[in-house]
Order: sequence, then structure tokens, then C-alpha cells
Amino acid sequence: RGRARRGAARAGRLRTVVSRRFERDDAGVRRFWEIELEGREIVTRRGKLEGLVDAKRRKLDSPEGALEQAELQVEERTNEGWIEVTAQVQGPARNAELERAIVDDPRDPAPWSVYADWLQARGDPFGEALALSLTNAAEFDPRALWSTQLRWLGNALELERLGPLEHRHGFLVEARVEWPEILGMNAARRLLAALLRSPTSQLLRRLTPARPSNNQLVDALLGDDDSLRLEQLRELTLGEFEDRCPFAWVRIGDLARVLLACPTLERLRAWGSEIGWTQTVQHGALERLELVTGGLASEVVEALLRSKLPRLRRLDLWFGQPGWGASATIEQLRPLFDPTHLPELRELGLINAEFTDA
Repeated sequence: RGRARRGAARAGRLRTVVSRRFERDDAGVRRFWEIELEGREIVTRRGKLEGLVDAKRRKLDSPEGALEQAELQVEERTNEGWIEVTAQVQGPARNAELERAIVDDPRDPAPWSVYADWLQARGDPFGEALALSLTNAAEFDPRALWSTQLRWLGNALELERLGPLEHRHGFLVEARVEWPEILGMNAARRLLAALLRSPTSQLLRRLTPARPSNNQLVDALLGDDDSLRLEQLRELTLGEFEDRCPFAWVRIGDLARVLLACPTLERLRAWGSEIGWTQTVQHGALERLELVTGGLASEVVEALLRSKLPRLRRLDLWFGQPGWGASATIEQLRPLFDPTHLPELRELGLINAEFTDA
């Protein structure tokens, strides 16, 4: 019992909410400024490093409004030369082999237990918290694995608004993003970016950005700088929605970027318009690829078939009509029938094509 209490206390320390702190040198005097979001409230503190000068609390009409005002204040301080010194939340140590074993079957406690033992052997505090969670001695709060940025946004915007999120022992293993209108597209994108870049997502196995958005889904998912790596993601569905939703409502984007960001991806399904594939990709894990669209461009087919996909077993291509942008031809598909090109291909669907007879 004493060990459980100590572990729970340590896990509690990991869950401490981190405020954002800035410092500046004013004529030789070091000063600080801190800001913290608490739902609809903004708390700010400022003063010299030797002691507190002032603290203020302001309540706004909504968490979204509080976040907007808080970020305006942060921008003002940054423009004035204040330097952020907020300590970044460090997640548990990484072990690719153990992570793969967990992601193979997140319901199996054995790989989790091995990972907990490995972390404890390294003196990692997350190891004891994970071990206690496995024995139900203490609940592992997912917020313990939130990055500083995710805490900043998630506390204000309520992370659960993104959609159903499935956690196991604090780690996110499956997520379905609904793009809620209440958040606004920009806030939802930022919240998703913070979630995927946080330690809580390092064991993410399945991801579905489900409903239509005003941006290309790949851009909303990966951002603009190609810095995101989803090392253990196995299944990704882009644009899953009800049948009555037109293709034009969902813009997909460049799938080559997705494969580069997800080295262990096994299943990729894209359903929508503006499907792109801008470069040749070598990907050794992809087993199933499905592109569902009303107009598949010839350059997408060419780039796809130039790519090296040695484990691809099933390929479904929906072509559509020229009026929707379809331009692929039967001649471009000849590499599909070369047994050396995709050596593991066993199921092929060429669907909704005007050249079906050919």
C-alpha cells in the first residue's frame, strides 16, 4: 500500500499543470512574467526574480475567448523581447522494439509490463506509474504525458471535443477526429497538432480524421514543415464520412507526405477529392491502399506506380470522370500487371473507370 501511495503521488506530480513563463533583463534587473489558463480564467503573475510583484485573475465568457486573449498577451510579451523559459514536459524513454510489441496488440498486458520494467530499470518515473496502472493500484492520467503545448491548448479547448479518443495506461492508441465546428478549424488544427506531437501519442495505432474540413486533410494532419513522425501508426483513414456527403467536401492532399511521416503504416484509405501523390516513395510496411475519389489524376497514378511498395497486397483505385479531374489511362496501369513490380499484390480493384472495357 505504501508503494502504491508513493507511486500515485509521483504520478500526481507528473500531472502538475505547467504555466508559461517568460523572462527579460530590464536595465540589469531580471524580471519574469507568467500566464496560466484555468478554463475561462486567465491568471498572470509578474515581478522581479527575487519576489512577486503582482498577480491578476480575469474571467472571460468562454474557454476559447480566454485562450485567444491569453495568446494575444503572449504575442505582446514576445514582441517586447520577453524570452519563454517554460520547462518542457519530458515523456518516457523510447524503445522502438517494445513499442512495436505494444502496438501489435494494445490489449495484451505482457508487452506493457515489459515496457514498465524497462523504464523502471532506467530510473524513469513513468515506469512505476505504468506498473501501478497495470495492477490497478493507481490510475495513469493521460495528462501526465501531455506536452507543454498540449496542456496549454487542451486545458483551454477541452481535448475531448476533437472526437473519440481511446487511451490505455495513459497512452493514446486510437483517435477519431471529428473537426468540431464549435472549436473553429484553426483551433482544431492546432489542438490536433499538439496532440500528435505529444508523448501521449507515441503509441498511436489507428487514426481517422473523419469529417470534412475546410483544409486539405494531409495539411491539417502534418502541418507545413514535415516535422511530424508517427512512428507506430498502423492504420490511417482520411475522409471517412457518411455516404450522402459529396466528395468535394473533403480535400485529401499529398499522400506521399503521409507515407514519409508514417514509416510503419500498413493500411491507408483516402476518400475525397484532390488526392495527390507528388513524389516517388519507398515504403516497406504498406499492405493495403485504397483511393476513393471522383477524379483520379494521371500524375497520381504515375507517381504511385513509380513508388516502391514491396509489401502491398491489396490496391483499390477509384478513377471517376474527366469532369471531376480524372485523367488516368489504361496504358499507365501496365506496371500493375508486371509480377516483379508489386511482388506481393494479391487483390486489385480498378473501380468506376471509363476505360473499364479496355
